Amino acid sequence: MKITWTTTASLIIKSEGCTLAFDPFMEMPLENAIDEPGRPELAELYRKADRVYISHGHFDHIYHFRNIYKGTGTTIYGTAEPMKTLERDGLDPGQLKLIAPGYRETFGPFEIEAYQARHCKFDLPIVIKTLLNKRTLTHLKRIREISALRKLYEEKGEMLFYELRAEGKRIQIMGSMGMDPDTEYPVGADLLIMALQGRSDQDEYAMRFVERLRPKKIMLYHIDDSFPPMSGEIDTLGFEINTKKQGITSIRPEKGKEYEI
Repeated sequence: MKITWTTTASLIIKSEGCTLAFDPFMEMPLENAIDEPGRPELAELYRKADRVYISHGHFDHIYHFRNIYKGTGTTIYGTAEPMKTLERDGLDPGQLKLIAPGYRETFGPFEIEAYQARHCKFDLPIVIKTLLNKRTLTHLKRIREISALRKLYEEKGEMLFYELRAEGKRIQIMGSMGMDPDTEYPVGADLLIMALQGRSDQDEYAMRFVERLRPKKIMLYHIDDSFPPMSGEIDTLGFEINTKKQGITSIRPEKGKEYEI
């Protein structure tokens, strides 16, 4: 399998001529208008996907679907809340496929399974740090715009954790740094792709999921400054040190670089 991280929680995963996209997004640079996507060349890349899967319905996961997939007929899989949002955004209901935890399907070389997950619980120190950041205070108009988007693109507890199996390998995908306490997840995947954001204590907080899933290797994402001023570049060194102590290699991928597993 070949994996490319493009931005935020956006992934392109390929195997034997089949391409899957997860949470395609195109960034929101401060110098652009809120509706003017950053790196628009990503739209063409995302349109080449045979299927699209959604982890949850927040704006930084599905906002640009209207730019990418409207009128294409590309099949998009997700839970009820993002499906409702995408239909509101003008996508054809015929291309929207409702799934839920327990979904399991084979497509080409891929076996795809979805589990219940949970969104990261932001802690107060990270909220205060973000709101009092100088860049935040000097871009209040953008803050109001993003706040409006957060209300329009809700999660409502609908969060999926994916496992892909192909070519004798297993990949797990966490679209946010959270897991459902009552769900039994398979352990020992060849690669865990994990969001690392939303906590002031991220380096220690994330280890509870690593210890629970026990992956052989970790790829970090959702670590970039893709919707400033609410986002920022994440320092991953502390987490990488923590996982190394457990004998697990963590990598901070380069945007647009294809990795093979």
